[in-house]
Amino acid sequence: ISVLCLEDTDIQTIYTTLTVRSIHPEINILSYLHEGKNKKKLKLAGVNKVIYPQELIGVISKEFTGKPVAFDAIDVLRSQSTGINIDEILINESILSEKKTVQDLAIEMTKLILLGIYRAGEFHFKPSGDTQLHEVDTLVVIGIDIVIEEFSLNLHKEQI
Repeated sequence: ISVLCLEDTDIQTIYTTLTVRSIHPEINILSYLHEGKNKKKLKLAGVNKVIYPQELIGVISKEFTGKPVAFDAIDVLRSQSTGINIDEILINESILSEKKTVQDLAIEMTKLILLGIYRAGEFHFKPSGDTQLHEVDTLVVIGIDIVIEEFSLNLHKEQI
């Protein structure tokens, strides 16, 4: 069992984490980070895994340094004015009970592009189909918002 903190602010997340830790000291806590300066505070409060989207953007941007056309393409995607978005899908324990590898996700059957997997602070660009999935992996996908949402819902629904 894990707790996923998606509070509106890092302060709320810290209070939620402290409350959860007081009730269940061993539970796995994952949290979305709003401001990079608060990462250490979330860790001190007891968050096991911090997800910070700006780190992903930085890793991707680093890949495209010196490639202005590619960088412009990423910037257009990031702007969200196109209806196409870069988004994250968190892999949890229940998904892993059925889906062990990237191939098992059947992303190729959708109109999504799997850009990579963010795992343990590292971005793994364009993983092969036999790449093993791990709990708290974050899939980074590109696609139309509604398709991303539908894929994520179906992925999580299959596990209910």
